[in-house]
Amino acid sequence: MTFAAEKIIAQAIEDGLFDNLPGQGRPLPIEHNPHSDPSLAAAYRLLQNHGFSLPWIEAGKRIAADLEVARTRLRQRRGWILRRGVPLSGSIGWRETVADFRTSVAELNRRIIQLNLTVPLPRFQRRWIDAEAELAELA
Repeated sequence: MTFAAEKIIAQAIEDGLFDNLPGQGRPLPIEHNPHSDPSLAAAYRLLQNHGFSLPWIEAGKRIAADLEVARTRLRQRRGWILRRGVPLSGSIGWRETVADFRTSVAELNRRIIQLNLTVPLPRFQRRWIDAEAELAELA
């Protein structure tokens, strides 16, 4: 912006011309993605209006939900074993639970690889899940 334009805008703000505008304090309504193919706008709108989104977004949501299920199962099993007074190191059930968790994480990481191949930009890629770091958080 040029200095003159900045001065005019600053004066308008000072005079209160931008106070009480319609929609103030709410997000801007974005009707469409300006970067998408205009020929697909109707299809995107139809999908969005019926609760659908792009396949890679849906895949990411399913991965996140499945990871939370695996974490919850791990925490619940750990709590169940500890409430019975059994040390985790000596529990066959805990070793099986950990093995199941590692298998789940390996499957989720496989799905993350597939997801990362389909996202349109690198910033939408998802990081791999570190099963050992997840397990260390429970210790």
